[in-house]
Amino acid sequence: MKNLILGVLVSFSTISSAFAVCTYNLDATPYEISKMYSGQNITERFPTVVSQDYGYQIKSTNSVLNSLRLYAAGSSTFVNAISSWDAASSKDAELNGDVVLPENGIYAIEFKINSFHFASNIGSAEYNLGAMIVGTSNSKRGVNIIPILSNTSTGLKLKIDIVDKLGGNFETVSFPVPNQLANFRYGLYFNQDTKQVGVIVNGVNKGYINTPLSNKIDALGFILQGRISNIPSASSYLNKYVTAKIITDKSELNFNYPIGTKDICSNII
Repeated sequence: MKNLILGVLVSFSTISSAFAVCTYNLDATPYEISKMYSGQNITERFPTVVSQDYGYQIKSTNSVLNSLRLYAAGSSTFVNAISSWDAASSKDAELNGDVVLPENGIYAIEFKINSFHFASNIGSAEYNLGAMIVGTSNSKRGVNIIPILSNTSTGLKLKIDIVDKLGGNFETVSFPVPNQLANFRYGLYFNQDTKQVGVIVNGVNKGYINTPLSNKIDALGFILQGRISNIPSASSYLNKYVTAKIITDKSELNFNYPIGTKDICSNII
């Protein structure tokens, strides 16, 4: 997939606040999702999308192209923006997110794992659940923040990649996670004043990922993602559910963040 180049956000159409619950709409249709990325494998909408919960059942990939199945969910506005960007002839084409971040302050989101079956000794098989969080920097180059929770041959891990295209920097951090993942959570907080991204894993503040971003984030867009590959037809974990929730409202953000942190609707936690 192309490196994401982002523009300024001017719309609040997919986020709702105004003294109500701070929500992010996962209303992109299966057709919109299927057109989002170019490539051999078509991305499907998560089979389960209810409010801000999403997920899938682990199915054999023996009969699908490249033994790979891709899932995604997002707002119709942002998914269509990515499709238009992907079809553009220039990598400098504008891509607009759909959540504006003020210039100053700290803003947080969390991901809650509802179910994630742990399987050991799975060989080349893999299943995961994550997101691509896209940010704008001065309406030009983009930053991609990509958290992924995976079950692979080496066990369970939470990995977070940060690709700062403006600064030409790439960072990755990994955190061990327990085998029992029901109600496991991790949080990300975006410090606009220091241009840093912080991580909290199951209530433990891991601090900021090392290198500050080149610029402040003007806006965010969220694509929730899942992937299963090389799943044999006779596996103990077939039909197990892999599900999560993206949490955006202050009342559901459980962790202790730096003083003054807000949700992405600018409500103080």
